[in-house]
Amino acid sequence: MALYAPELDNQRNALRWAFDMTGDPRVGVQLTATSLGLWLQLSLIHEGRGWIERALAHVEERTPALTQARLWYAHGRLSGGTRGSFERAVELSRIAGNKELLGRSLTSFGLSVFHQGYADAAEQAFTEAVAVLADANCPKSLSRALTDLAVARINSANLEEARRLLERALNLAREAGDEGGVLRSQVYLAEVEFGLNHVSAAIARARSLIRLIRATGRTRHLGQALCNLAVHLLSQGEKEDARRAVLEGLPLVHSDEIGNIGVVIGIEAAAIIGALDRNCGEAAQLMGYIDEFCRTTAHVRGATEVWGYEHLQMVLSDPAVPDNMALSCSEGSALSEERAIGLALKLLGEELLAAGAMI
Repeated sequence: MALYAPELDNQRNALRWAFDMTGDPRVGVQLTATSLGLWLQLSLIHEGRGWIERALAHVEERTPALTQARLWYAHGRLSGGTRGSFERAVELSRIAGNKELLGRSLTSFGLSVFHQGYADAAEQAFTEAVAVLADANCPKSLSRALTDLAVARINSANLEEARRLLERALNLAREAGDEGGVLRSQVYLAEVEFGLNHVSAAIARARSLIRLIRATGRTRHLGQALCNLAVHLLSQGEKEDARRAVLEGLPLVHSDEIGNIGVVIGIEAAAIIGALDRNCGEAAQLMGYIDEFCRTTAHVRGATEVWGYEHLQMVLSDPAVPDNMALSCSEGSALSEERAIGLALKLLGEELLAAGAMI
């Protein structure tokens, strides 16, 4: 993070000049194509996506294939995993002959189609990505590919294989000095522990990871770690600690590249807490939002989400809960992501967030 922060103003000024009427957009395209790390490390997801889209609008027939591939890959990463962007990145990386970018694009494409329910296409992409990156001797990118493959394994309930992949990814990230890769692998290792019903170990790993992330000054991965921890804490009846975790985590994961999937875990935790607080109508609306998201995206739930959703259903099926839950769920299915997040934070008690309550 310290590496990127001093360059931010220089990058912004250069891009403003390049895309201004008196500047040179070709320079802007080249600068933007190599800027992904800046936006990710400083968690400037929306700003970064804006510059990428501006650069893409200035791509010409003579723009090098590698530059175009980098732009489309960055667009996918900054847009929450857009399949079409990664498809273009794969195609252009092949043309450019850049194995590392090809492997990274295949990895991200595989994860995006996996979450849309296309397991076979995802498996094919992951297999090629791992082979390409191993052959190209790219340990940092290979670590990411193995982590993404592990995510698919987690969501397929193949947890032992996921753990093996994550441990290999973690070792590669450490050897490569890739701090972000280390943190990301740790997030999912906690998920594996929870899926294997090692709940205390999952909570301990998540708390340790959160302390580590705070020490780095990063916000990336912190939101997902906090939202996952909230569900894990709820499984142990620790509602107030869970409330603080998701209050902090949900706004962070909303701004991260993880996109809607990470947001859904936070909303799910908020819905459980709301239901336990007897705000059942609002909790049912959030459940309706989650149902609609999963229906329209063919999203495959991981272990944390499965437990959270089943527990939410159980709480809302209590005889003491009012009978108008179906109507509330229907209303929730029409919520936008912004409104769902707003409702979730309201249920949790935003005043706690304003007061600086943290897990």
